[in-house]
Amino acid sequence: MKKTISKENQAFFRLGMKLGLVYHKGNHQDGRARHLAEEYLIMARKHPDSWNYGNAIHCANTVLGLLALENGRTDEAVVYLHRAGATPGSPQLNSFGPNMLLAKELIEAGRVESVLAYLEQCRKFWRGPMVEKIAEWHLALLNGEELDYAGHLKYHLNGFRMPISEVVKAFWKITKANGIFSWN
Repeated sequence: MKKTISKENQAFFRLGMKLGLVYHKGNHQDGRARHLAEEYLIMARKHPDSWNYGNAIHCANTVLGLLALENGRTDEAVVYLHRAGATPGSPQLNSFGPNMLLAKELIEAGRVESVLAYLEQCRKFWRGPMVEKIAEWHLALLNGEELDYAGHLKYHLNGFRMPISEVVKAFWKITKANGIFSWN
């Protein structure tokens, strides 16, 4: 049985990929990353039942928080951290966990309590054996130790563990080989 993805759902998925690319390019002064993050949140509201919904909430708010920090707005960054943590999760977040880049930056800015609260939020969606990582980070923060982020700083902000170009190649290869999707 073929599953069909609407053009709007395709655009929703691609917007997250584009946001990750634009953010990682590093030129944030032109406002493109902020605009894409805000657009991603708007699009998420239109697709609350999508598997990508949780990725959008997490990714867009993480990027907005990082942008706020870059501009010296630490309190605003904390708000975005907690909005990112309020995601209901997604297949990617539930399995691999959150991107911790904003949390790391906030720890360095002295906002440990905010990050501890964020870690508690992440317990709601990040389950299974990896949930031990949250307990490990929590204890390390309480003891004033540095966190072992492993890949959690490297995960792309669109919810994938591999480079965007590899995600796209893999996606097209799988769909073409298996005839899973037909595009409207």
